[in-house]
Amino acid sequence: MHARFSPRSILLLILSTLLSFATVGAAPATPERLAKNPELEQLAGCRHRLGQADRSGEGQAGQTEWRARFYEISGSLDFDAERFHGRVLAYLTPESAVEHLVLDAFDTLSEISVRVDGEEAVWSRLSPTTIDIETPLATVDLESVIQVDYVASPNLVDFGAFWFPVYSDDEGNEFKMCQTMTETQNAGTWWPCIDRLSHKPDSVALAITVPDTMMVASNGLLDELAEPGDGGDGTRTYRWRERHPIATYLVSMTVAPYHSPGGDGLPWIESYDLGEGQSLPLHHYVRPHHFAKAQQNLPWIVDMLDAFRARFGEYPFADEKYGVAEFSFLGGMEHQTISNISPITVAGEDSISFVQSHELAHQWFGDKVSPASWEDIWLNEGFATYGEAIYFEHFGRWTAGRYMFQRRRLAGDTLFEGSVYAPNSTFGTTTYWKGGWVLHMLRDLLGDELFYETLEYWAQFPHEGGVATTAEFQAAAELVSGRDLDGFFQRWVYGTGRPIYSVDWTSAGAAASWELNVT
Repeated sequence: MHARFSPRSILLLILSTLLSFATVGAAPATPERLAKNPELEQLAGCRHRLGQADRSGEGQAGQTEWRARFYEISGSLDFDAERFHGRVLAYLTPESAVEHLVLDAFDTLSEISVRVDGEEAVWSRLSPTTIDIETPLATVDLESVIQVDYVASPNLVDFGAFWFPVYSDDEGNEFKMCQTMTETQNAGTWWPCIDRLSHKPDSVALAITVPDTMMVASNGLLDELAEPGDGGDGTRTYRWRERHPIATYLVSMTVAPYHSPGGDGLPWIESYDLGEGQSLPLHHYVRPHHFAKAQQNLPWIVDMLDAFRARFGEYPFADEKYGVAEFSFLGGMEHQTISNISPITVAGEDSISFVQSHELAHQWFGDKVSPASWEDIWLNEGFATYGEAIYFEHFGRWTAGRYMFQRRRLAGDTLFEGSVYAPNSTFGTTTYWKGGWVLHMLRDLLGDELFYETLEYWAQFPHEGGVATTAEFQAAAELVSGRDLDGFFQRWVYGTGRPIYSVDWTSAGAAASWELNVT
């Protein structure tokens, strides 16, 4: 570019350029901020483990022969002993001849007993994360039930799969809670199951008994809340039911003494208008001392739903709910119908949060359509990252491209090592940021109309088993656009690297003005 500017214009140009690189979203957890909020220090280890999560295979014998239909998880939480006394009823159908059944069950599960159709079964520990049920399986059929009783102890694998964090309110009073966060394949830390992406059960039910000072947030609809005192023992039971297919790593419970406006064990509930006389309940589980801030921050979910429904099609769980549950983590997690959100976001200064939009976008990309393998994880995280950009563009704060450019600075790894498909680090910057950039480039290639038609087709299409692959997304984009996109996918999804640009400039006095040369 060649242009002429006055000295003042050159100064303004440089200043405006510097300002355009300002960090957006929540501030990083600096040592100063950690000192002000001890909970952040407690959680720092979770973030350090980001990207270290294991990608296990999908083809383990003793699991591939089975189809998961329904799981019923029930039990009680002991906050003093930090234990979950649980029972799982697994309704699994054999799809071929079976000799054994392998369930994911970590060695932090104790006092395990197994019954098949009411008959005591022979089982053994196959590894630190699995158990092998051997008999009696010969007569297992569509009506058979595998029952596992157990006690779960805390396990902080990966992002903190099952534990009892402690947090403080503004006066320094401490409170204990319980939370699960089992991505990638850590559901077996608190409930035995076939924890594989290709084994998405048709539905899941949870019945969790807690002290009557606690509230339980979970997936789907709350079918029943047994009021305090019903059992005469100071407890109450929350019965949740997720009626849509759900990946096992998305099954969750988050338990805390949340704010209950009516004092009845129910959370702060709002409503979203779906049109045609239909509404979507919005459940917000927030810590009491954050309620005032949450009233400023969480209502933006309504605008986010507007933005995403217009571009991705109907919210996938419109017959159930969407909700937010505050938890102890430095980010968020897209548990189906109930996103877990950090205190920094719930009570943050910037009410328009990229975390909220990211986790909401996951309800379409990751929850409704789950990756068929962990190599396809960009179909979750790259899509949700670009969902942030789409929302901020909708809101009018930035264009999608400017948002991606600014947010990338937080990623650190500007080289994007490895490929988007089967990345070097499952939850690294290549998955999130290069994955998001790939969608931005695809949007430029196809144009807005075809790009959003592609996303809606992808999100609303009934994928087999509720899971899909990168190759299937390419096929969907080609079908909608009518274009051959193999070169694009080979270069940017399966290939490595990124465009690298350099900028240089010189200036010199020119008569009464200055000449600025930018290359």
